[in-house]
Amino acid sequence: MLKNTSRLKSSDMLSRLGGVTFIFAFALVGGYLVSWKMSGQTAAVVAANQNAISAAQKSYELGAMKAHQSILIGRSAQTEAEWNRAAHLWQEAIQLMQEVPPKTPEYTLAQQKIAEYQSHLIYAKDAQLKASAFRLGTNQATEAFTKSQTAKTEADWQAAVSLWQSALKLMQAVPKYSAHYPQARHKISEYEANVRHAQKEVQKAGAFRMAVKAATEASALVQSAKTAGEWNLVANLWGKAIELMKSVPPGNENYITAMEKVWEYQGKLKYAKQKSADLQAASTANKDSDSDFSKIYIPAKVQNEALSKGQVYLEELFSAMADGLDLDDMESPSVIKPGVYMIRYRLNAADGDEKWPETVAVFFDNLANPLGHQVIVP
Repeated sequence: MLKNTSRLKSSDMLSRLGGVTFIFAFALVGGYLVSWKMSGQTAAVVAANQNAISAAQKSYELGAMKAHQSILIGRSAQTEAEWNRAAHLWQEAIQLMQEVPPKTPEYTLAQQKIAEYQSHLIYAKDAQLKASAFRLGTNQATEAFTKSQTAKTEADWQAAVSLWQSALKLMQAVPKYSAHYPQARHKISEYEANVRHAQKEVQKAGAFRMAVKAATEASALVQSAKTAGEWNLVANLWGKAIELMKSVPPGNENYITAMEKVWEYQGKLKYAKQKSADLQAASTANKDSDSDFSKIYIPAKVQNEALSKGQVYLEELFSAMADGLDLDDMESPSVIKPGVYMIRYRLNAADGDEKWPETVAVFFDNLANPLGHQVIVP
């Protein structure tokens, strides 16, 4: 019995020792596996970094090579095709530099190269445009000539003007080193003349529209014209409308109507000139007959302000002190009829003596202009 018990204890002890040994062995194996796995990940990261660095270096070197090729082409480029090739290489170089990833040795330098290459690209594109200027200008001129051959309306001729101006601008951009430069200089003079011609045609084509506008303004002013100056302005507008109608070209759709309007406007011009002359003559006569009256009987304020304030102002003015009037002997004007005022005044003589008060009937028009006067003996 005792032997069996001893055997059981020995067996249990061995069992426990075996378990510990197994656990220890498992731990050793697991640690090795973890270490192996971590070592593999580290190697992968290192490999990835090396690949990124290699790719960055390759992209940078290829971009620099493209830039060098473009520089070589640009040193001797003259034609549109050559500058187009140079610009294309600069675009490729920029794209390659942009592909260099951050956190690589080439990244900072690549960013600097991008800015440098972009300035070269702008120059190449500008040179390309200049190299193509003669071809583009010739194309624009052909289109402008075609438009001019069929133009009839004001809008048609305005389009032709724009095309000729565009062609002219392109010819002026042809560089001196271009083989087309001498020919471009000749074309510039030709296109400038074509621009001027087209602009004149715009004016002719738009003459009817501008004539109608001038006639409309004249008709509107006729409704309110009262003075010689206003009727003279009406006459000028009719004269302008006539000249514009005469300039409408025979091929214009409004030509027949324009010729009819010339006769119509000439009659209105004659009437406006006659009205202006009549009013001017009447105004001169009134000034001759009323010059002394205006100086003696009409205060300066009336001459300066009555036109804007009218009869109400005259009533206010003549009831107060004014130059040449004695307030003590001054009476408020009494209205006899529209435009006629009775004024009692005392005029001081040059030697200081006073004249006796007199009553004067002063006649004004609706705009408060003095028309005449009559002294009423007391």
